[in-house]
Amino acid sequence: MLAQKLGTMRQDPSLSGASNAGVEFQNEYCPVANLTYGSTDVSIGVESEVLARLVGFFRGWQCAIGYNFWGRSAEKIRYARTPCGLCDGLWALKGDAQVIGFRSTDTAAVRLAAVEQNADIHQGTNNFPTGSNGFEPIQNPGVVNPVLATTGAGVEVVAEPFLPEVTHTSNPAPTLTACDIDRQGMHAISNSVFASIAYAPTSCVCLAPLVEIGGQAEFGRACALSTWGVWLSVGLGF
Repeated sequence: MLAQKLGTMRQDPSLSGASNAGVEFQNEYCPVANLTYGSTDVSIGVESEVLARLVGFFRGWQCAIGYNFWGRSAEKIRYARTPCGLCDGLWALKGDAQVIGFRSTDTAAVRLAAVEQNADIHQGTNNFPTGSNGFEPIQNPGVVNPVLATTGAGVEVVAEPFLPEVTHTSNPAPTLTACDIDRQGMHAISNSVFASIAYAPTSCVCLAPLVEIGGQAEFGRACALSTWGVWLSVGLGF
């Protein structure tokens, strides 16, 4: 995810009229991960484990079969303090928004305040490649609070130089806060089955050899792993 910096420092020409949100793009980008990095407090409400094992003996043979359940509720994550990157309140989601337009009369660059508040890591909101509402993706039809961009005395701002497609900007242009960060915890569940068979001769008096072979399979859900394994153990007691 990419964020863009907005600010009140304006260049000439700048947005005007209904498209003037009071801020514009400041020629600076930053990964959202860098902005939201900070100290967090993490707690887990419930974690439990249940084990059942059935063992049978016959002369020198020992057989066992068992089941194990492990579960954990989702982590509760909260910021210990607001990340420094969000303290100034000047960063907004970019998505696939075009952040620069061009004055239609002479193609002078106009910095926009085009924010895609609902963009995610998979795609932006300009609905590439088909666009929406009769506008091409390059015209920013999917920005939040879309307004046709104008500058000066109502001069249109177009998406590309020398072409007639008017672009959109956002007004108002919402910026990122700590409340926008979804600190989503993950629960975990694991089901395991295991079995083993062992043999220890009963005729030996001084020495007690033991041979055991077994296996297990674990079926994890959410953020728990699925694993399997086998083992062979040889022992000697005296």
